[in-house]
Order: sequence, then structure tokens, then C-alpha cells
Amino acid sequence: MTGTSALHERPFARTFDRLVNWFGGRHDQTPHQALQRRFLLGCALIALAEAVVASIASTVSGQPLHTWMTAGFGVLIVGCLGLLRRGVAVHAVVWTAIGSVALFFFFISITTARLHPEQLPWLVLLPLGSAIATRPERQKEAAFWEKPNVVIASLLAFVDGAAIVVAHHFGWTFEAVDVVSDWAALFDFATLLAAVSAMVWLLERELRRAEHENRLLRELLPMCAWCQKIRDERGGWVPVARYMQEQGAHVTHGICPTCSEEHFSTPE
Repeated sequence: MTGTSALHERPFARTFDRLVNWFGGRHDQTPHQALQRRFLLGCALIALAEAVVASIASTVSGQPLHTWMTAGFGVLIVGCLGLLRRGVAVHAVVWTAIGSVALFFFFISITTARLHPEQLPWLVLLPLGSAIATRPERQKEAAFWEKPNVVIASLLAFVDGAAIVVAHHFGWTFEAVDVVSDWAALFDFATLLAAVSAMVWLLERELRRAEHENRLLRELLPMCAWCQKIRDERGGWVPVARYMQEQGAHVTHGICPTCSEEHFSTPE
């Protein structure tokens, strides 16, 4: 069994497909829209899992402020999922989620009086999450906020990191109990590694799925049953020879035996 086919038959894949449909996936018109929705939903589930783990760890380590902030972040992610469920455009939900993540990273980083530099690398999740979820199907026709804004997300991450440093420099923090240990640093690194790895795995999986669906769509050519013209990617109807040329094929002319006999045979 091929890798793509196997993905669709695994219990995890079937469950995830049901979730995507429940969150509006049945309304997606193109593989690109499906890719955006699936990637956004997967990232939201990863964020919720990270929020649950972080809340438990903060509770165990005696950091109630961290626990409440992390729980609040989980509520924001659930709210983003609610927007997706209600049919709000994917790119709007994406920027809502990115803004929520940026705010969470800022406030969770200023809970203690001392800056922990290992917290700043978490901001790399902002451009990573926006890489696919904000990419339009046709960039020339997309509005500014629908374009692939990895640069804007990267700038937001930098500004967020700078704001964290400035807040610590001037003492604008909550000065909560500072629990610092080698094990805590290892846990923070492990959770960041798990989040990035999960997002990269999800991206690679959904890209393979989209490539498979695009290949299937390319194999189905809409052809007029009367004039035999083919509908191209722009929605226009063009002759078969022109369509083949636009796809990079070189068309040459010949004649089949049936037409040769019909048009050029010498009557007896």
C-alpha cells in the first residue's frame, strides 16, 4: 500500500478527517483551501496539547500564575476553533490565533522578574505557523492580509521578543515565584522541540496529501461534450491543442486511418 493511501486508512487519519469536516472542511472548494484548514486545525490541536501539559507542569511546580495564563491561552485557542466552526475565513482565524499566541508568549515571559532567554525561541512558532496557513491560492488576486505573510509574522515575533526584553529591563513584570532548575530548562526545551516537530510533521503530511489530491484533479479534465474544448485553470474553454501547448506539450499533426479513409480514399 502506498504511503498516501495508508494515511487515509489509519484510525488517526479517519478521526482527523471527521474533525476537519466538523470544522467546515466539507465546504472547501479546492485542495488548497483544504490544506489551509487542515494545517490550522492541526496546529490548534498541538497548541491545546501544549497548553494542557504546561498547565499541569505549572501546577506541580507551584506556579499558579503560569497555570492561569496557560489555561487562558487554551481558552483563546478554543475560541479560534469556534470561529473556524462558525465559518469565519481561515486566514482571519489564522491571524487571530497568531495574535493570541504572541500575547500569551509576552505575558507568560514577564511573570518572573528575571528574564529566561530560553523562552524567546518559542516565538519561532509564529512564522512557522503562518507559512502555510496564510498562503493564498492565487497571490496576484489576494488581498494584503491574505498573502503569505511569513515576513510579517517574523517581524511580529521579533517585536514580541523585544517587548519582553524591554519589560524585564524596566521591571515591568509580575514578579511571580521564579522556579528555575536544570530539569525545568530541559522540560521547556523538550516541549518546544515537541511542538516544532509536530508542526513540521503535520506540514509534511498535509503537503503530501495536497499533492496527491492535485494529481488526481489534474487527471480529470473537464471537456465540453459538444465542442470538445477543455476548461483551463482560469475557467476559460480552449481547444485541445491549445490546452496541450499551455501545459508544455508539443502538439504535432497527423491523421488516423479512419479519417484517412473517410477523407482521402479514392471512390471506386
